[in-house]
Amino acid sequence: MREMRRFKQILSQEDDLDILRRGTHGVMAIIADDDYPYAVPINYYYDEEKKTIYFHGANKGMRWDYMKENPKVSFCVVDMDQNDPENYSTNFRSAICYGRARIVEDEAEYHKALVDLTTKFVKGVHSAEEIVKQIEIEKAQCGVTAIDVEFITGKEAIELVTARKEK
Repeated sequence: MREMRRFKQILSQEDDLDILRRGTHGVMAIIADDDYPYAVPINYYYDEEKKTIYFHGANKGMRWDYMKENPKVSFCVVDMDQNDPENYSTNFRSAICYGRARIVEDEAEYHKALVDLTTKFVKGVHSAEEIVKQIEIEKAQCGVTAIDVEFITGKEAIELVTARKEK
């Protein structure tokens, strides 16, 4: 990967991971037909131990076809996006993961990923038993994709870097 041109704005590896932990949605980009990028917004769960991002969706379609042709993907999570019109700027913080996408075929990994993903979004509303029951209902048409993360880089606005140094 290329080195970031604005190196003073690079986030630490821990900050990158914090963004992945906090985030709920990101955009996965993959090479599609005629070498055009295909970017799709998705909700996700990050398994820090495995360094893997999981998401679910239909178990067929363009995304699955493209991943089979070229599994290299990027996945971007925007942690902060605040317009600063007085300074003609935007205060932002984001992380981009690079890795390889794959369809989760192992039954144990599939089930754990769906339970973890679902729990992230419905915790406190549905019990563990209700979550497992819902997964069983939707299992036939639901696929799970994993992005095995190889590299993460994060960046924030220079104004945020400056403000942090002033504290």
